[in-house]
Amino acid sequence: MSKLKRFFIVISFILFVIVAAGIFGFFQINKSIKSYESFSFGGLDLSQVEDGTYTGSEDGGMVNAAVEVTVENHTITKINILSHECGTGKPAEVIVNDIVANNSLEVDTIGGATYSSNVLRVAVYHALTNN
Repeated sequence: MSKLKRFFIVISFILFVIVAAGIFGFFQINKSIKSYESFSFGGLDLSQVEDGTYTGSEDGGMVNAAVEVTVENHTITKINILSHECGTGKPAEVIVNDIVANNSLEVDTIGGATYSSNVLRVAVYHALTNN
């Protein structure tokens, strides 16, 4: 077999592996996004949350977040993002302002950063429900 033929076989194999990994990654991300879209925040009853500061986190695979949530008089008064590993999802961090303003996790996600928005909302949920 000529060197050129072996070269093309090796390059073809490498391209195949890259494409296969990309397809697998796409389906994994899509599966994760769907699971967050159906996440229910119904178990959160702020009238049952005592005053204090709570921490929570969420590992969404490609996106991870840890938050610190302050509650006063059954109202979310402050959310600090302790960490947010998100690639290009940094714009989602403004969602914590919406959560505080609405005293609810039932807020719209940030366009272009939906996955990060949902991971942050779930991290806040975990902080307030000790899950």
